[in-house]
Parts: sequence; C-alpha cells; structure tokens
Amino acid sequence: MTKANFQAMTKQELRAYVLKHRDDQEAFYALTDKLREEPGIEITSTEQMHEAN
Repeated sequence: MTKANFQAMTKQELRAYVLKHRDDQEAFYALTDKLREEPGIEITSTEQMHEAN
C-alpha cells in the first residue's frame, strides 16, 4: 500500500483523511502540525482539532 504524502495535502484534505482514517496517528499528528503553523491556534485536545477547521 502506498503511504499518503501528508505534507503535500491541504489542511482540508488532511482533515478529511484523518476523519476517514481515525486510527492513523501519523496523519493526526501531521494535521495538528499544520494547524499549529497557523497564527493564534493552539491544539490541546481532539475536540479543538475538529473545531479548528
């Protein structure tokens, strides 16, 4: 199976991927890293990650 390139995905694409593949921790961490790059966003819970769309 080919591994997804999380860095090449947009925030929206990666969020959709994480929601579809909820057990993929690497994808989850890649998404939180992308969200942290945005000014003023601090992710401290899964609920916040979902709200930071």
